[in-house]
Amino acid sequence: MEISANNSKELFILHYKEKYNDFPKLPIWMSVEIMSLGILSKFYLFSEKRYKEEVSQKMCLNHYKYLEKLLHSITIIRNKCAHHSRLLCISLNKLKFPKQNKEKLKYYSNWINNIVE
Repeated sequence: MEISANNSKELFILHYKEKYNDFPKLPIWMSVEIMSLGILSKFYLFSEKRYKEEVSQKMCLNHYKYLEKLLHSITIIRNKCAHHSRLLCISLNKLKFPKQNKEKLKYYSNWINNIVE
């Protein structure tokens, strides 16, 4: 994260760098804002269980493992697209959401249906 913070051209990072002495120790909201998708996925994966449960509940998920798998799958798809790799026949985790949550997830992107059983 230190490298990301030092290389960032975001105005809020530049402002923080000028104003505070503890740079590159950023507030969490700033850190998350400049995280890559891969780092964000790992950040969630290695967070304490109680935080993962709280985040997943706010996203209408019954279990934090759903979000772990979803973030991992999204990261794989993003990296494949960014590096011009094929998406056809790639192996992703199949996510089995409880039926009642499928209704709650409708406001997420339509493509999520491809990885949700």
